[in-house]
Amino acid sequence: MLVKPSQDAYERAKKLYDESKGIALTEVEKRQIDFEAAKSAAVVAESAAKSALDKLRLMGMEQASIEQLVKSGEIDSRYSVRSPIDGTMTESLVTQGELVKPNRERLVVLADLSTLWVLADVPETRLKEVKVGSKANISVAAAGERTFSGTVARIGVAVNPATRSIPVRIEIKSDEALKPGMFAQADDDND
Repeated sequence: MLVKPSQDAYERAKKLYDESKGIALTEVEKRQIDFEAAKSAAVVAESAAKSALDKLRLMGMEQASIEQLVKSGEIDSRYSVRSPIDGTMTESLVTQGELVKPNRERLVVLADLSTLWVLADVPETRLKEVKVGSKANISVAAAGERTFSGTVARIGVAVNPATRSIPVRIEIKSDEALKPGMFAQADDDND
């Protein structure tokens, strides 16, 4: 760093001036200004380095990778992106080898598919039959005659004026036959 040489030059000049006046006072003052400027630059650089390390941590870079970067001073062009949640990648917005800039809102979409939602429009005339916690049978064309058991988790608060129905969310356990985005039929469980 530039602080040590500047400090040494200032201290040598000050000692020389104090002992024998063998150097002009203006030269001592110039070296003192250089030393103070070097100290200020070091503080700014240290702050910038800490800020950069904090940004890397916030973006999810592992401590071992950060230490390797500090040690080598080289940026690895490959970086593993880790998710803070478990899930299944349902959408990829990036291709292999693509240069990704920090302004990208997202690279992939992850979803927890352990519980799926069936969003049903229940006619207002049948709303009295639906309660949170009620059981429902769900069927999808891709599963043939097979049905899936679900539970009403939420009932909307307003009637859709165009369809005269109320949105109801039914939660069901994940199954290989069920995929997000499928059309489904929901019926009350009369068992």
